[in-house]
Amino acid sequence: MIHIKIRNAEGGAVALDSYRVVRKDNGSDLGLEPEQTAIQNMRETGEYLLIDDSFSEQLRNSEQVVKFEGFKDGEMIVSEDYTVGADCCHVRLISGNPELVIRG
Repeated sequence: MIHIKIRNAEGGAVALDSYRVVRKDNGSDLGLEPEQTAIQNMRETGEYLLIDDSFSEQLRNSEQVVKFEGFKDGEMIVSEDYTVGADCCHVRLISGNPELVIRG
C-alpha cells in the first residue's frame, strides 16, 4: 500500500471529510473504499491510502498518473498528482510528494 501524509502548518494531522483518487488520463475514480475504522484512523493520523496492491496487476510493468483530491467542509483543500506503478506483486510510488502541508 502507498499512503500519503497530510499535515497542517503546525505539523498536526489533517482530518479530511472525504477524499478520492482519480486516474489523470480519464478522470475515473479508482473507487478506493476503506472500511469505516480505517477511515477514522486516517483522519486521526493524517495518513491516507493513495493506492493498494489490488491495483498491482493493472499497473504491472507500467506507470499511471493519479490525482489525490481531499475535501473538508465541502471544499477541495488538497489536490496532488502522483505517478504509480507496480512490480510483479506490489504497487510503488514513482513520483509525487508523500508528505503534504496544508496552510491556512
